[in-house]
Amino acid sequence: RLQSLLPEAMYERVVFVPRVTSHDFHLLLQMSDVLLHPVPFGGSKTSSDAILSGTPLVIMPTQYLRGRMALGLYHELLAEEADDREGAFGWLYDCCIAESVEEYVKRAARLGKDKDFRSMVSKLIRDRAHLIFDNESVVLEWLQFLNEVAGLAPPVQATLPKLPHEEFNDLVMRSLQRTSTQYYSDDATLL
Repeated sequence: RLQSLLPEAMYERVVFVPRVTSHDFHLLLQMSDVLLHPVPFGGSKTSSDAILSGTPLVIMPTQYLRGRMALGLYHELLAEEADDREGAFGWLYDCCIAESVEEYVKRAARLGKDKDFRSMVSKLIRDRAHLIFDNESVVLEWLQFLNEVAGLAPPVQATLPKLPHEEFNDLVMRSLQRTSTQYYSDDATLL
């Protein structure tokens, strides 16, 4: 169907990649110049992966949550800065956030063609990604919620300990397991 919509020369540049491992997917993201967030549906996982890799993601937010997840992530990137189009947040609107199809195409084309601009945007995204991925408060809030739902005492710690990833994952999984045994049968899958 796509082939019937695109000129042949353009279609020849389209590459469909079969399902890949998570590791290979991240490699593909790092090789990409720009990602196009599908409208009206988007994915928060792919959006967060793009931010983690520093790959600019062009979005056109919609009214409903399914089209606003990436916008929420972008807002978190600059949570410490002014949140207005004229202030510090303006650069993100000018390069990655569109309010119309015309803006969407314009932003995607500029990021795809202008290597210096794309490199600058990628660096700005990478430099701020820690605001999303190193945010302990999200994990603490989930632990608090899960413990409350399970009727368990709240976590005593005000902050998470600085643990290697394996130990941190074990801490979170123990909390999830305590919660899940309260509400799920032994054969339930929890994901």
